[in-house]
Amino acid sequence: MKGLVAGALILAFATVAMAKGAGFGTGSNSSSHSVKPYVTGTGKFVPGHRQTNPNKTQRDNFNAQGNFNPYNGKTGTRSPSY
Repeated sequence: MKGLVAGALILAFATVAMAKGAGFGTGSNSSSHSVKPYVTGTGKFVPGHRQTNPNKTQRDNFNAQGNFNPYNGKTGTRSPSY
């Protein structure tokens, strides 16, 4: 059973790596910075995280469709508005 789980994880990581290398997405911004944890005005806790440095586009943000966030291992799903 452990071998099956390990195999599935390897396959998942290989698929993401191949998709990234195949030119899917626009490519994440290579410059990022850390954001300290904070509490919003409505009382919601936001844990610390990393985000791309600001620039004139949203297409290279970690959460934009087709981009990959190396810090949490997730692929972006949001449509950039500009």
